[in-house]
Amino acid sequence: MNFYYKHNVKLDRAEVESIIMNGQTDLKDGLIGNTNQEGESGTKIRSGKVCFLGDSLIPSSVFVKLNNLLVTCKRVNPEWSVNITSLQPLQYAEYREGDHYNWHSDQTIPYKDGTIRQLSVVVSLNDPKEYEGGEFEYLIKGVTPTSKGEPFGHSMDIPDKTWSVKHRAGSIIVFPSFLKHRVAPVTSGIRRSLTGWWVGNHLT
Repeated sequence: MNFYYKHNVKLDRAEVESIIMNGQTDLKDGLIGNTNQEGESGTKIRSGKVCFLGDSLIPSSVFVKLNNLLVTCKRVNPEWSVNITSLQPLQYAEYREGDHYNWHSDQTIPYKDGTIRQLSVVVSLNDPKEYEGGEFEYLIKGVTPTSKGEPFGHSMDIPDKTWSVKHRAGSIIVFPSFLKHRVAPVTSGIRRSLTGWWVGNHLT
């Protein structure tokens, strides 16, 4: 089973700069909750600034790329068996020195309409050379690595593994929302990202 998918199409510089400019206009403390619009804030679990962006603040070309990503991802990873109905508002995030987001899963309880987060997408908005720390890490149960060091499957007799990555600006990854992941503490500079969640009917 694939645990995450890295798209071969990236956001270009103009798209990235537009998102950063619009995202910085209304930054607030990141919260902990099913929608990130409610819940609790606190430096023990999460520290950082976020802003939810309306569709009009995102270049239309970004949505085209995300739609193409979803089509490709479902084709490449049929074992994920996702049933997507919509994409939640995208969230711009900044992590500065000392900011972090401890281990968590994006998939919690179903919403009132019966949908649940099924796929998470993360876009890196700046290059790793612009900050120290801030690695995107995810925990995989019993992983078998590929020759390139990226996960492709699992086995019960292989220990759990933490994977740590730092992608270049514009890079897009997607993974099942139940996968536990975190943003490691930033030790210097600013880490910027765009995050979204595809939701769909809960699968039993």
